[in-house]
Amino acid sequence: MPETKRRQAKWGECLWCKARGLDVCYKSGKRKVLERHMVKCEADYVLEQKSQKTNKIDVVLAMMERQHELIAALTARVSVLEQRGQRSSDPSNAWNRMSAKQCWKKRKQNAMRYIRATLAEYNGPQKYYKTIWEYWNFVFPSCTGIDSMLQAALWPVLQDSDSKLTGLRGVKSDDPYFLFKAVWGKSSVEGSDLQWFIDALREVGIPAACYDELHIRQEAAEFDRVLRKFQATTKRDAKGIVSQGILPLYRIWSNVYPCECDLLKVAMSLPPTAELTWEIAPLLDQPPSVSEAVRDGNTSDQGHQSSSDTHGDFVSVRLV
Repeated sequence: MPETKRRQAKWGECLWCKARGLDVCYKSGKRKVLERHMVKCEADYVLEQKSQKTNKIDVVLAMMERQHELIAALTARVSVLEQRGQRSSDPSNAWNRMSAKQCWKKRKQNAMRYIRATLAEYNGPQKYYKTIWEYWNFVFPSCTGIDSMLQAALWPVLQDSDSKLTGLRGVKSDDPYFLFKAVWGKSSVEGSDLQWFIDALREVGIPAACYDELHIRQEAAEFDRVLRKFQATTKRDAKGIVSQGILPLYRIWSNVYPCECDLLKVAMSLPPTAELTWEIAPLLDQPPSVSEAVRDGNTSDQGHQSSSDTHGDFVSVRLV
C-alpha cells in the first residue's frame, strides 16, 4: 500500500493579540479556529480602544454598532456567494462540485438516475437478451453484490486512480482509510440498510421479478457489519498495511469501478436538481393493443405485426 499522506498544519498567530499587547498570543494550526478567535479578539480590541475615551454607555453603543457592521458585511458576502452559485448554467459544473459525502446523501437520487441511464442504453434485442428487462438482468443481475450498488450511488465522484483502488474526485489521497472516511465518516452508518436502493428500483419501475429483495437485505446486513467495523477502527499504526478493521470494506471497494463514458454522458445530461426520466416508447405504426404490449416489454403479439424494421421495444429518454 502507498504511504499515508498526512495533512500539514500551518500554524498562525492572532494579529489582534499583538495589537492589544498581550503577553501570550493565540496560536492555532487550524485556519477556521484561528479566524474565529481573531473575530472575537478584534471586537475586544475595538472596545478596549473606545472604553479608554468614553463611558460605559458609549461602549455599549459602540458594541452594538460594531455588531451591525459585522452583520452587514457577512450578509453582503453571503449574497455574493449565492449569486455566484446560481450563475453557472453548465450541468457538468454542478456534478463536479459534488463532494463524496454529498453524493452519499443523495444516494437514492443517484441510483435512480444510474438505473434510468442504464436502461437508456438499450438499443433493441441482441444475442443475450431479447427484451428490455432481459437486458437489465444482463447488466444488473438480481443477485448483484454491494459493489454494484455502491457504484450506482457514488458514480458522480468515482474516478480512475494510479493505485489499485478506484479514487474519489476531490480526495487527493489514495489511502483506503481516507477514501472511506470521505464517504461515510466515522460517526454514522446511515444508508447501510440499502433500503434506498430498493426504493430506487421501485420508483423507476423495475419489475419485482427483476431483482431479489431478500438478497439485497442479506447484502445490507453484511454491509452494515463491515461499515461499523471500519468506523470502530482507529487510524492504522502499521505503515503500508491495511488493518483488519478496514480489510472487509477494502475488499468490497476493490470491485467498485468508475462508470463508462456513455453512461455518464446520459446521466450528467441534466443537473442534479432536474429529473431524468425514461419510458418504453410505443411504435407509431402499430395499433394501440400492440403498443400496450410493447410497453410491457413483450416482443411478440398475436395481432397485427409491424412491417417496419424497427425493434419491438426500445427506450427513449425524456428530459424534463
